[in-house]
Amino acid sequence: MKYQLITIGPLRHEYADGLKTELLSDFRELGLDEKKYFEILDANQTDQIDWDGTPVMVWFGGSGQEEDEDIELLNSFLESSYPIFPVVENLNHYADNVPPSLHRINGIEWDKARLAADILRAFRLSRKQRQVFISYRRAETRAVAVQLFAELSLHGYRAFLDTASVESGVDFQEALWGRMADVDLLIFLDSPNALTSRWVYEELARAHDLGLGVLQLVWPDHSRTSGTELCDFIQLDKSHFVNNLGNSQDYLTDEFLAEVLIAAERTRIRSLNSRRVRVVSGFIDQARELDLDIALSPAGNIEIYRNNQQIGIVFPVIGLPDASIVQQYEVSMANNPYVEKRIIYDGYGMELEYSEHLEWLNNFLSLPTCQLDFVDEWVEKL
Repeated sequence: MKYQLITIGPLRHEYADGLKTELLSDFRELGLDEKKYFEILDANQTDQIDWDGTPVMVWFGGSGQEEDEDIELLNSFLESSYPIFPVVENLNHYADNVPPSLHRINGIEWDKARLAADILRAFRLSRKQRQVFISYRRAETRAVAVQLFAELSLHGYRAFLDTASVESGVDFQEALWGRMADVDLLIFLDSPNALTSRWVYEELARAHDLGLGVLQLVWPDHSRTSGTELCDFIQLDKSHFVNNLGNSQDYLTDEFLAEVLIAAERTRIRSLNSRRVRVVSGFIDQARELDLDIALSPAGNIEIYRNNQQIGIVFPVIGLPDASIVQQYEVSMANNPYVEKRIIYDGYGMELEYSEHLEWLNNFLSLPTCQLDFVDEWVEKL
């Protein structure tokens, strides 16, 4: 699975190549092999779109003729609530240069650096946001767990490993669940006795509840643990290890480790989409129960309408919000200070201390955060 960008619209041929060059450079900066992880498609390649991934669309608007297949694909994206970025040469003529279905969505003037940054945000690609949790039984897989922690960290992930990531003097289980609430991916080292560990068993159950993607590395001479059939998996062989032993002291070869990282990124892509849909769908369901209309804006923001009048905006966040995320959205809303707005998030598994921190922080924010379970209380007051 790849990060897919779909470029369509009358001015696609004028701007798509420049955008591609900018994005390929950004992918390399992030330490991602653009040939493995990224592709640009157009309306003639709809059969290649992975609708279970995180496809993003750019509509290059202009006064030229709009192709029927472009409009059809655009409507499919709108119906599926995937991010769409309308781009025009001059915002003063925005309504004349994009289809009516995009009039509610904020467009931008052509600026390849800004557009590339917006697309990466829609993909949720940045060093601090690529987070992974490693679940393992120490007695059987410690060497590989430590190896993965180091390699993932070098490739821009914020990796979580119990022995390296939980501070002394901290409630271990609470810290464990709190960290899991904010990761994108769980890597499960499925050794013969992994699930005899209470922690590993509970980590897998919690990953399921959170909707996390799970990459399962199945140890040599061991079959997949029952109940893990929905995980992405790789069957290990002793030849994948440096000393051909596959025991607690043996490491994966560099060549195979590279394959594991590719598989991890693919699983992460699916996980991001699943968690995004979970938050967006949860909010949309609540809004529709209150007879409100919604429109998805660039990067997945949701505009709320009543009787064709915009009454609010929500910013869905995957994982947990932090000060950096709040700042990004506050800056983006600087020119629209009067509309009611919230950052919404799932919040399942969040540490009590962090929850109390967000409640306290909301007293000082012009853009407060709100857990999905309680957002209906806010929406009802709009």
